[in-house]
Amino acid sequence: MAHNKLEREPRELTEMTERAISVMPLPRRRWAVGLRGRWPIVVYAIFVVAVYALLRESFLLDIFVSIGFAAIAAVGLHILFGLTGQLSLGQNGFMAIGAYVSGVLTVRLGLPVWLAFVCALLVNSLVAVLVGTSVARLKGFYLAIATLAFGTIVYAFVGAISPITGGGAGLWDIPPIAIGSKLERPEYYLLTWFVLGLLVVLAQNIAHSRIGRAMLASKDDSTAAECLGMKVAFHRVQAFMLAAGCASVAGTLMAHYIRYIVPEYFTLDLALNQLLIVLFGGAALAWGTVIGASFIVSLPYLLGVFADYKPIVYGVLFALVLIFMPNGILAALGNLARRLFGSGTETVHGNGAADGALRQMGEFPTFARRSLGANGSRPGTPLLMVQSLEKGFGGLKALNGVEMTVSEGSITALIGPNGAGKTTLLNVITGVARAGSGHISYLGRSITGLGADGIADLGIQRTFQTPRVFGEMNVLENVMAGRYCRTRTGLLSSALRLPGLRWEESQVRQEALELLRFVGLESVRYASAGSLPHGDQRLLELARALASQPRLLILDEPAAGLNEAETDLLKEILLTIRRFGITVLFVEHDMRLVTGVSDRVIALEFGTVIAEGSAQEVQSNERVIQAYLGDLSEVD
Repeated sequence: MAHNKLEREPRELTEMTERAISVMPLPRRRWAVGLRGRWPIVVYAIFVVAVYALLRESFLLDIFVSIGFAAIAAVGLHILFGLTGQLSLGQNGFMAIGAYVSGVLTVRLGLPVWLAFVCALLVNSLVAVLVGTSVARLKGFYLAIATLAFGTIVYAFVGAISPITGGGAGLWDIPPIAIGSKLERPEYYLLTWFVLGLLVVLAQNIAHSRIGRAMLASKDDSTAAECLGMKVAFHRVQAFMLAAGCASVAGTLMAHYIRYIVPEYFTLDLALNQLLIVLFGGAALAWGTVIGASFIVSLPYLLGVFADYKPIVYGVLFALVLIFMPNGILAALGNLARRLFGSGTETVHGNGAADGALRQMGEFPTFARRSLGANGSRPGTPLLMVQSLEKGFGGLKALNGVEMTVSEGSITALIGPNGAGKTTLLNVITGVARAGSGHISYLGRSITGLGADGIADLGIQRTFQTPRVFGEMNVLENVMAGRYCRTRTGLLSSALRLPGLRWEESQVRQEALELLRFVGLESVRYASAGSLPHGDQRLLELARALASQPRLLILDEPAAGLNEAETDLLKEILLTIRRFGITVLFVEHDMRLVTGVSDRVIALEFGTVIAEGSAQEVQSNERVIQAYLGDLSEVD
């Protein structure tokens, strides 16, 4: 019977999952900051103690223990889906591994519970690395199906090795957890909810750290994240490990509480419940898992005589959440509070960048001046050399033997008609695309074939033709994300908020504020980056690139879409950063900007350099005039 159910469920769930994922929104973090600090922890502690005092002798305490198990596993899914955007339907598999490894080690081998707990965590971490590495490049529906298959495999496997796991008959007589003495139900409730609160706080710490910003950035725009030096695939595997670890803790606690486990406890229904918990509470908010689990787990008891209609109720609930509360109940309540009482979240009105040109530009950040002054730059020496570079797309050659040298301390402009290969050249230099042949060297070192994250680590930074800001972060967090490759705190420091992490975060925040002041965006530092006008997004992307303290800054059409006032502000910024030793290579069509800031201009046509020299020399070149410029008599 169980096998028939196992064969039937994947087909039904696959169809339902595909429809759900096609309309599923990515979670937002607008209200995440509001749930930081001590007051949520105080409220949580009061709630836990109140339930303990009121229901200590009641069977209802069992429901709260079950809520704790579900929420612990959901914290992991919050990290995986809420931070990295990876939709996993395999949490049931990781819970089964945690429960069975711990159960088998204590029942069959007589290991102490605490040692079995650690072993289960290690096994789950190893499996998570293997699974996460295998599916790191998958997205959306394909990732959901791959992880759903993993959960199905684990379900079938634990049922098949009956000599070890007990198979369909289950594993009996699992020893209880003892701290001095055997834990009774009230003490077990306190333990479970203490672990849940601890994991929520750790998850929240991670979300608001260097690692959390990298995870969010990889979900929002993996290409832009890699160009900031972020190890996207690595952080996704990290998220899988954290999700598996939380599921392992939940499975182990459950096994030693009920002292009996069967494969049917870990069906695909469990995976879908986990997804519902995260969506209902709010995937972007760690505290949302507590709210979501409380509702979803208690729902069958609330339905009473209508419990047989649970699948219908869950289906309707799933649809209502997606339609009316796409970011979860906490976000919905936050939006309601904002409408009723107002909030401290800044709203951008009008075009801030246009007004920015009328403001006095801030000073170049002192931290950047100190760093650049000590980097040993030698103006005039070759910094970047491109030799015989070729890149094709099918039968089209976008780059055809490009030769180019960028001198240190200079501003070099790339011009040419659309389709000349300018953006392709920038993509190859920054590791976004791979060259077909040729050689690129930076500071005398070959960077040909190096990935975008490795190139960013060396001090090459870029912006994009269309601004690629991280919309799920505010303006300040975007610039802080740019400091990724110049900071080093890891996952453990982030989760525990060790002194080194707190010091580094303070420095990063101060440096980000200096950069926002420099480009004139400090007043909107808490606004959502995606809500900024186009011109401000350009300035934000530039500030984010400068945050990594680049030696070579590459800009792809930075003046595109800007009005005259915004372009004048951009000109002043470029001239200022050159004075402090940053080399600039940029693609641009605005010849006023090109002639106003460039030391050297390189013209491309059909992927080949057709002219180079000063702006005046290139403008007077007949081939450039015919291919691109036309009559320049009206250009100032």
